[in-house]
Amino acid sequence: MDVPQYWIQAEAIETSREGKKVTAHCWGWSSNSESEARERAEERARNVARRIVSGEPLKHSYDYGGERPIREERIREEPFGLITRTGYGSLVLNCPRVMFIDVDEESKGGGIVSFFRSLFGGGARSKKEYPEVERLREFQKANKRWSFRVYKTHSGFRYIAINGEQDPLSEEVRRVMEAVGADPLYIKLCTTQKCFRARVSPKPWRCGSFSPPVRFPFATDHQKSAFEKWLDK
Repeated sequence: MDVPQYWIQAEAIETSREGKKVTAHCWGWSSNSESEARERAEERARNVARRIVSGEPLKHSYDYGGERPIREERIREEPFGLITRTGYGSLVLNCPRVMFIDVDEESKGGGIVSFFRSLFGGGARSKKEYPEVERLREFQKANKRWSFRVYKTHSGFRYIAINGEQDPLSEEVRRVMEAVGADPLYIKLCTTQKCFRARVSPKPWRCGSFSPPVRFPFATDHQKSAFEKWLDK
């Protein structure tokens, strides 16, 4: 798994031909040491500052599905995986061999149709009304060795492969995830982090809360205290 323990932010300043100073801030990471993370951060910041000065375009990528590891706090390590905390405060289980698949649910419809469904006790759709589940059934008919447990989530489904351990970097795993309709960003993230992921606590805005005021890693004790107060609410 590629879930770095150390994160450091560095700054670099370059001067353009016109004498204008350009400042860049970048994160560096490492699973070995803070010094290695710092070296990477400084190198990345210098490269970004130089590209800005030279007029080169910068490729922007956010954490989820980007080319760098996700910046998350390591909470607890278990024999089967690692629990981390996302930037918005939820806990995530990262497993190198247990295959989770996130599948988004197609639109349920809305307006007056949804109103009458809920009014007459028809809010919950039957399994046959979920094209995502039917797609999984069709896949299994053609691929007998694959077996899954299916769980309904807030906005879709989570499948867990129960026919054995899987390699998140294998081409077969990628084909399976694509075939059953996995979120493309999730597929890319599994490759980037070399593991499968499953959120095990709700997103804060789905349980009447709000996102944390600061994000890991905490630059000061005050930031850490602010985050801990948010957790206690």
